[in-house]
Order: sequence, then structure tokens, then C-alpha cells
Amino acid sequence: EHQQNLRFLGVIPLREKAVDISDILVALLGLRVHNDLGLASNRRDKALMKYAVATAGLRVAKYARLTDPKGGDVKKAIEELELDFPVVVKTPRGMGTQ
Repeated sequence: EHQQNLRFLGVIPLREKAVDISDILVALLGLRVHNDLGLASNRRDKALMKYAVATAGLRVAKYARLTDPKGGDVKKAIEELELDFPVVVKTPRGMGTQ
């Protein structure tokens, strides 16, 4: 068999769902530059990211983690956080709904 000497320089995820897997693959390949796997969840989850940023002493916008898939907790969160309209509601991970 013919052997090739390949050197990997990086891993590029081709879709949103592959970002976590790409981080793991880069670490397993032993590449020098990669995201800290211990912080991967903070980077991908908006609420965890805001918590990490706030813990580091930086200001973040008011936010609430909503758990009702039908949106029943939106009004309560708006009232508790004393928000004015317009209000932005986003998915906790990723870039959109499925």
C-alpha cells in the first residue's frame, strides 16, 4: 500500500450541529489551536455564555432561561425582569428553530 503523510491543520464544521464534534475532533488530533473543551458548552449555550461573561465581571443584558415550549413563561419573565417591549426571544443553542 502507498502511504501518505498527511498533516491536519484544522477542522471546519460545515453545519451548526457539527461545531461541538469539530471541537472534540481537533482536540483528539492534537492540533495546537483549538477551543477549550471545558468551555465548549458555555460557548454554544446562550444562557451559560451570559453567566460566564457576567461571572468574569462584564455587563450582560437581562435574560431568562425559558422552559415552556409553548411560551407560557415569556410573560412572567418579562414582568420579573421589568422589561419593556420589544423583547427578543431566541433559542438557547444554535442559530434557529427546527
